[in-house]
Amino acid sequence: MTKSLDASNKDQRSQYLSKFLTSKVSGIPIDILDTLINEGKLQTYKMDRYGDKLCIQEVLNYKDKVIATEEDKKRDAEQRAQELAPKADKPGLNEETEFSKINYMVNSDLFEQEKEPEYILTEVEFYDILTNVTLFQKNSKGDFIVYKAEGVDISGDRKQIGHHPPLYIHKKHKEHAAIEVISGLNSDLKTEFHTLSPEALKKKSIDICSNAFANPINKVLLMLEETASIMVHGYTKDTSLLKKIYSQFLNDDALAEHSINVMNLCIKFCLNNNYSLNDIEAIALSALLHDIGKVQTHRRMLKSKYMHTSDEQLILKAHTVWGYKMLEHCPFSNQNVKFGAIEHHEYVDGSGYPKGTKKTSFYGQLISIVNNFDMLLMAAKQSGRRTTHLDILKNMKTMVDEGRFNSDLFRQFAYSLL
Repeated sequence: MTKSLDASNKDQRSQYLSKFLTSKVSGIPIDILDTLINEGKLQTYKMDRYGDKLCIQEVLNYKDKVIATEEDKKRDAEQRAQELAPKADKPGLNEETEFSKINYMVNSDLFEQEKEPEYILTEVEFYDILTNVTLFQKNSKGDFIVYKAEGVDISGDRKQIGHHPPLYIHKKHKEHAAIEVISGLNSDLKTEFHTLSPEALKKKSIDICSNAFANPINKVLLMLEETASIMVHGYTKDTSLLKKIYSQFLNDDALAEHSINVMNLCIKFCLNNNYSLNDIEAIALSALLHDIGKVQTHRRMLKSKYMHTSDEQLILKAHTVWGYKMLEHCPFSNQNVKFGAIEHHEYVDGSGYPKGTKKTSFYGQLISIVNNFDMLLMAAKQSGRRTTHLDILKNMKTMVDEGRFNSDLFRQFAYSLL
């Protein structure tokens, strides 16, 4: 006995999509499954008293017709990137939009960057990792002299006793130092993942994120792919860790902690809905990097002659465009990663920013929901207010009712928090 799935029944659709994702053909994207349901091409049949099961073979036969080739996927991603890519043109006087103002602000010479000191103080816990970087100390005259040459390890006695003066790296070695630190931290994270306490595990992941954000070049940001992969694989072996780690509130580096929180919640959502590991890793990385543009807006300020009160909000909103520009040419394994940066403040009713578009990717829609949830929860914690996940979800339900969030996606996210 076979029957078509009811495309108008959202609960039935969600139920069968969830079952389908656990099947042998889980590589088929959700939007394709939705299409199959809408076209009446996805059938079910009675297997036993436990209910309907998906007719997998039928979809397998249809698979080659509906799934794009890798080249098609790449071309579609490039086309979407061109549509979203910030343009440098100055907006016309009579047709300025908020998005065009932000683009002009980001792409023109309205910003000046804070001056970086020649020697940068290094954190004590990274001394052992920085074997291949020259470390400097400041003498009594205030001059910087070599403390440890490149390729030389700190002596065992000093390492054991911990008698170090404050150590610095030269700014020209900053990027090399960041790569070495993140490589060492990733290695430690992979080795110690299931032995660290939840607080220590979150601290380790925040350290990685902070160091990458402080040096956001392509080589450094690419290393976060490994970080996301380590986290995803670690959580699949012990899903209870996600809840324990998210409950830790360290209040150290707010941007890094928020980024880690959003990544962890997205991983929890994906695991709860049986996504493939490849999809989870890509979504996790997109979530981790969604606010990377704030690194640029925090470091920059509008030159005083251009500064207006009305521009201050635009500077904050510009982090979405900055983030996309920073990730645009980064050769990630999955190019959809960059959409989280420019779309995480968009809403499906078109009331968001920077573009105010109703057409956003799945990455953007999911990260928008999770970003709002964590921002509200962190704000409550920072103010000392006692609040629960349910309180935050009730608050966000108003935004769902107003049409800002995809209601099905919001409901699935809420269930994933249980």
